[in-house]
Amino acid sequence: MKTERSALSGWRSILNGGAPKSARCELWRFSLRALLGLLVAFVACFPASAQVATPSSVDIYPNGATMSFVLPSGEAEIIVPPAVDAENIDFLPDPGVRVVSVVKEKVYLGDWVPDGLLPLKKELDECRAEIDAMESAIAALKQSILHLEQVSLSAESDDLARSLPALEERREVLELEMRRKAHELEAKTARLNFLQEEWNSRAPSDKNGIRVAVVSEGEGNVTVRAQVRGASWAPTYEIAGDFSSGRLTIALQAEVAQKCGVPWGGELALHTVKPAESVVIPELAPLVVDFKPPVKIFRSLEAGITEDSAQFAKEVLETKADIVYLVHGNVSGDGTPSYLPLDEMTLEAKMDIVCVPDFDAAAWMIAETEPLDRPLIPGEAQNYIDGTPSGKIKLAAANRGESVTIPLGRVPLVTATKERLIPKGDEKWWGKGWLEEGYEIRVNNGLSSEVEITLTDRVPVSAHDDIKVETKEISPKPAEQTDKGIITWKLRLASGQAQAIKLRYRITYPADKEISISEYR
Repeated sequence: MKTERSALSGWRSILNGGAPKSARCELWRFSLRALLGLLVAFVACFPASAQVATPSSVDIYPNGATMSFVLPSGEAEIIVPPAVDAENIDFLPDPGVRVVSVVKEKVYLGDWVPDGLLPLKKELDECRAEIDAMESAIAALKQSILHLEQVSLSAESDDLARSLPALEERREVLELEMRRKAHELEAKTARLNFLQEEWNSRAPSDKNGIRVAVVSEGEGNVTVRAQVRGASWAPTYEIAGDFSSGRLTIALQAEVAQKCGVPWGGELALHTVKPAESVVIPELAPLVVDFKPPVKIFRSLEAGITEDSAQFAKEVLETKADIVYLVHGNVSGDGTPSYLPLDEMTLEAKMDIVCVPDFDAAAWMIAETEPLDRPLIPGEAQNYIDGTPSGKIKLAAANRGESVTIPLGRVPLVTATKERLIPKGDEKWWGKGWLEEGYEIRVNNGLSSEVEITLTDRVPVSAHDDIKVETKEISPKPAEQTDKGIITWKLRLASGQAQAIKLRYRITYPADKEISISEYR
């Protein structure tokens, strides 16, 4: 005991300066080594950053995904990435393998950063360090300026008179430097805010993985299947119409995105079915016969038109409930969309230029394809006419053997303008119980080649027996006129050629009544 107290006293003496400087330095080195040893021993009790597993295969659905991990039989464990709930993890043993026990528990991933975000994390850290350095430099400059002010105030009048010019010059230099640093700080802070927003949008919000430990018996593997939140894919198309050749190319690609933190690569299975969607078989309701409302007399051809290479899927699997595209590709784990080419077909198509002057003076191009040799799934499409972007549409689903009519976009060099005819001389176009209307449509081909144009217009149809509509003039003769009043002309115009179409009709009705002409949809 006495010895221990003596030793402690000796240490105190050294620490309090009662020993040579060399002895005190040696003590501090020893203490530092001891502290580092304890720290290493402490850290060794805990694993370094958890190693998050990468799936061996992925099945991707329009509103979710399933990752598969293959574990050998015996004792095995993995860390499943974030965006997975423990209750959505299943186990599929190979034939002859029996699962004895499983453990599923949350694991905090700490400072884990997905590989794809490491460059962004590095830039963020460097940006923060630079801002700290700039703020320290600005604070030092402020302190120096304050010191100069204090020197100026404390100096004697004679000394001040001699040193004032130098002090003012030095102060101006410091203030200029401080303003320059402040501008740099403002720019760097803006950059930091931008990087932080990008980090917030791409980094996994969930920092909890799931440790999965499996004990199994037998020869083979156990597949761990985990359903992923927030993953999705959507079909997108590029549709290119070549007017001169009459060919239509439809290219299908998949827009895939996920944010579980680990990339997906290799063979991916893209499913069109939504497995989480409820299945309800509809019940037929009874049919009721009643008086029908007035019929629709016209429907806009503008509907569906909005202004504004890699390997394809190696295999397409069709079942009664699903279409599956098997494709090789890579998908980032930070939410950045990846675009994977799936399919491309080139079809013979009849290209039509359609004018509907009641809606727009510019024409539209419409393509009617030959029967499809494989089905189309619905998706957004970007259209092109002769290589030029021409608009976007929503492409509807179509089955094998069907022909598809696709509105490609506007053709502004082909125009059709419609003007109301004015009565001439003593002509009277209205009276009690009757009226006449007349229009002239002027069609112009501004293209460099001859084209066939389909022009569509309309005359009213009667909703009552005591209202009569009589066509007085239609020239030239139309190709078709339906019982709903839709009139169609087929015009072939050379480059730069124009043609006028005249349309005139008369409506008679009871003199004690009033009529209105309106569009029913």
